[in-house]
Amino acid sequence: MSLVSLIAPAVAIAIGLTAGYVFIRDAAIVRAALAGAGPVAAGMTAGFAFSLARQSVRRGRRGAIDYAFAVLVFSASLFAGLSPLVVIPLGMVVGVLLLRGESSRASGDVGS
Repeated sequence: MSLVSLIAPAVAIAIGLTAGYVFIRDAAIVRAALAGAGPVAAGMTAGFAFSLARQSVRRGRRGAIDYAFAVLVFSASLFAGLSPLVVIPLGMVVGVLLLRGESSRASGDVGS
């Protein structure tokens, strides 16, 4: 019963929003807003990823390797059309194999 009371409000809101969308989905302003939502989400995701990368990159030559890897992964996902469901686990495996417990700046070094 507690699970139902937890999920029921979210389900009711989702049903209400979906029903409301059916009435306004063909409006030009709604189509324009939804067309702009994709690029906005992509830009926010890229900005967040850049912010995380700046905090995690090592110093010196190893930092250049980190940035090169980030560019390689970004290019592979953008130009080869790889799904994030493939890229993220692959990046985790590469990180585990190459770093082998080496700490990043985010783990304690304040850096600049």
